[in-house]
Amino acid sequence: MITASIAILIGPIQFLLNKTRSRRLSIHRSLGKLYVIAIAISGVAGVYLSLYAFGGFLSKLGFFALSISWLVTTYLAYYYIRQKNIPLHREWMYRSYAVTIAAVTFRTWSA
Repeated sequence: MITASIAILIGPIQFLLNKTRSRRLSIHRSLGKLYVIAIAISGVAGVYLSLYAFGGFLSKLGFFALSISWLVTTYLAYYYIRQKNIPLHREWMYRSYAVTIAAVTFRTWSA
């Protein structure tokens, strides 16, 4: 939950402060790296925790799929920025952040 919370806090900074990206690219990159690391830790932990989710097989499957989606969307965002494809990077970051919100919300509701 701590690493997921870090990712949730980083998201608005990255999305809402367009000037941060253009003026201080190093800050944007550093926060992006922290976001990816936080998601990697939380996503792997989410896969493990999905095996112990309450609610039966469908609940476990749902949490497992959400964790995999979390990892895949974040990986694709990272992949596209490494390819210098900014439009696709931006699209996949929106998706990654949406899955981040969903993952944390569902984990909180199920606790």
